[in-house]
Amino acid sequence: MESDEEWAPMDEEWSPTPLKCFRKDQTSTRKIMDRKTPTLRPVPQKRTPGKKLKITQWIVELLRDPKFNPRVITWMDETQGIFLIKDTVAYAKLWGKVKQNTNMTYEKLSRAMRYSYKNDELMMVLDQRLTYKFG
Repeated sequence: MESDEEWAPMDEEWSPTPLKCFRKDQTSTRKIMDRKTPTLRPVPQKRTPGKKLKITQWIVELLRDPKFNPRVITWMDETQGIFLIKDTVAYAKLWGKVKQNTNMTYEKLSRAMRYSYKNDELMMVLDQRLTYKFG
């Protein structure tokens, strides 16, 4: 068996070779942002043509369908784009069919609706429960 002394470096001035850094030079022309700020108008998610239906488009389809309007959803003021959800359970089940999710609840559906707030496609009507307005 070899002793520890045999593994010691021969030269007392020995030091490990510095590792090469593969990062780009810090003097690049790319601008670095100091803080993250959300854009005022976020870009909507890209959809495959003819494959996915935006929730706002689906809501308009429900409002135009006499099978669901006025039982599930109804216009409060069609000229201003204000509508009321009357039956949240049926409303969520209908969206669940579109999304192929049998466990869809109104809580999950309302989260999807909240994403439309950022794009000003949809907004809540203040002081009125289950009442929304198209942007």
